[in-house]
Amino acid sequence: MVPPAFPMNSWRIITGEYAPQQGGVADYVANLARALAEAGDRVEVHVPGPWEGRVEGGVTVRVLPDRFGPRSAAALLVLQRLAPALQLLQHSPFSYGARGLNVLFPRLFRALPGPRVVMFHEVAYPREPGQLLRHALLAHAQRDMARALLDGASAACVSTRAWTPILRELGWKRDVTELPIPSNLLPPPDLPVRAVLRAGLGLPADAPLLGHFGTYGPAVAEPLRAAVPALLAATARHLVLLGRGARDFLAQLAVAHPRLSVRLHAPPVDAGSAVSRVLCACDVLVQPYVDGVTTRRTSFMAGPAHGVSTCTNRGPLTEAGWEQLPGVRLARDASAGALAQVVDEALAADPAADGHAAAAVYAARFSMDHAVSRLRALASGLGGRP
Repeated sequence: MVPPAFPMNSWRIITGEYAPQQGGVADYVANLARALAEAGDRVEVHVPGPWEGRVEGGVTVRVLPDRFGPRSAAALLVLQRLAPALQLLQHSPFSYGARGLNVLFPRLFRALPGPRVVMFHEVAYPREPGQLLRHALLAHAQRDMARALLDGASAACVSTRAWTPILRELGWKRDVTELPIPSNLLPPPDLPVRAVLRAGLGLPADAPLLGHFGTYGPAVAEPLRAAVPALLAATARHLVLLGRGARDFLAQLAVAHPRLSVRLHAPPVDAGSAVSRVLCACDVLVQPYVDGVTTRRTSFMAGPAHGVSTCTNRGPLTEAGWEQLPGVRLARDASAGALAQVVDEALAADPAADGHAAAAVYAARFSMDHAVSRLRALASGLGGRP
């Protein structure tokens, strides 16, 4: 048997974003690197500045000398020759700089020796009839970037199976590994009972409490804004908003719907554990997405991870199978009436039991432990030791 070209327990993660930067990919890579290190693997993360390199939680963070240019490729080449490792690139085309048009780096990356795995958080800007010339250029160039990365790659992973058909169009004929993005938040082990959490928010213990967790970008904020009157049509209900931008969004809602303002809440909690406590106080989370729920939505994954019944909606990117998941209810679309209907159904059922069932499915299919297990199996198949 030919010896492996790299030790299975050695990872070189290359990413454009990494905590303490804000963003879903930054948090995901930091959590993944930490989980691999906790599993006993050697982990390096390579990311552009501005901070200095460091070692924390068993993870070595190295700063690339430029933003995915020739100097970065040269540094990775030297390190790969000195200490071979499985190279795991976190692909999000805008994270390479050059306004999403860095067509050079994918070609430099494919020239690196050793196994190369590409994790596609996104593939390319969408193609649409009649789109602006700049958008058409992005769509074309970013497909070219993805094709170059796939050329000679050892394996391809996707954050949602919605990306798989695009990889097929670009010529990838081998298996695609699905790696759902886990929640960036996990409930603290010492979580008090729900009544105590409700009291901390100044709410009656029996008030139906809806929640939303996210960053309130337009694609989520607009359907949520439109749905609020229908969601709170029952006068006993309250809605708590969590995440970056929650208090600004609350202020907008209070101006638009002054009669509802006493039932709208955005507690000043920013630390992950504090947000988790409020999430666990909710009966049902409402998580609309214009393009539909997918396994790359970390804000959605927070509900199942915390054992909270979650309502969302179908859309053009939604994968098959969500209807069968306990504790998850899908509206036909992100319209106010459709969202209100599934929320009514969730509250009329047993949301606590639904949430408990959702947590079990999350642990088995979407958690970070699941992601680490799949990655290590992939590494073993590429020539490492089990």
